[in-house]
Amino acid sequence: MLCNSIISDNEIKSIYEDGSADHVSLLKNECRFDATSKYVFIEVKKDNVYILDKPIIWDYLKESRLYKNAPTSGYGKVAKYEQIEIKSKFRDDKIAKKFDEKAVEVYRRNAFQEIQLSAIRDGILVWPKLFYKFLNPNDEKKILMEFEKYLLVIHNYTDDNERNGKMAGVTSIEKLPKRLIMPTDGKVFFADWLSDKIKENKVSILSKLYKEVL
Repeated sequence: MLCNSIISDNEIKSIYEDGSADHVSLLKNECRFDATSKYVFIEVKKDNVYILDKPIIWDYLKESRLYKNAPTSGYGKVAKYEQIEIKSKFRDDKIAKKFDEKAVEVYRRNAFQEIQLSAIRDGILVWPKLFYKFLNPNDEKKILMEFEKYLLVIHNYTDDNERNGKMAGVTSIEKLPKRLIMPTDGKVFFADWLSDKIKENKVSILSKLYKEVL
């Protein structure tokens, strides 16, 4: 394939064949746009069990607009996450973190400049914890503001002092308290609550993130 010059199949597979998985299949693998894009669907098993709800989808771009310093940024080689959904029972294994660390290593070796993605559901909270930056820095501020509303609406913290106490020290997404964003008493998770508001256009958050590789 002509687009193997962007990244080889073996390099892609090596991201997942590091102990986090024991079987990796490229279900779809095609060159697009005159071999400037390599579009790949990946299925991953561990102990002969599928660990994904849906295949991972990567779009490897020979040249694309970089997110850093947008809108005045230049162009470079980009690995774009189109989809990743790990089964809930495997999420506590920190598989996303292991995959991401290996991906950075592989993409740096192949001269990629950025990993880019659009976060949905719990990804809105997970990716920033893996040091992904928001394309629009105001998105993080909006998410923290929405978390305060979530405390009021879902957790019923109607007292301003009590709510402010819960927000004390929460200056970034990484500092959101797990016991409040993922309650165990049947309340809706913060990520799901926020994603529904974004879908219903009740809050404007782009949720585009990136990580520098080189």
